Amino acid sequence: MLKVMSLVWVAMVAAGCSSSASRMADCQAQYGQAAQHYKKVIVRIDGVDIKIYPDDKQAYIESTAAALIEEKADAQVYQKGIFTAIWYKISHQVALMRNGKFVAKTKI
Repeated sequence: MLKVMSLVWVAMVAAGCSSSASRMADCQAQYGQAAQHYKKVIVRIDGVDIKIYPDDKQAYIESTAAALIEEKADAQVYQKGIFTAIWYKISHQVALMRNGKFVAKTKI
């Protein structure tokens, strides 16, 4: 019985199977790499230049710093004057509002 269990363990290690903690760490590492994919988002919507640095929580609308006014797990909202830019992290989209009215949305 001990030989059988040893053979199963050796087969698992050779196949790349490991403990659940190791698999969880691998998944977290892959998620971290995917989340870091967008260090800088640059778009132009309706003639308005928007640069967003999601990791630093900074944005520039028309080359002027915008304030982070709201942050949720799936979005960051920045405002500068009459413009509001919304960065949707999960769908990788940026939406622009002017005077509280929706202008357009673009996919990165």
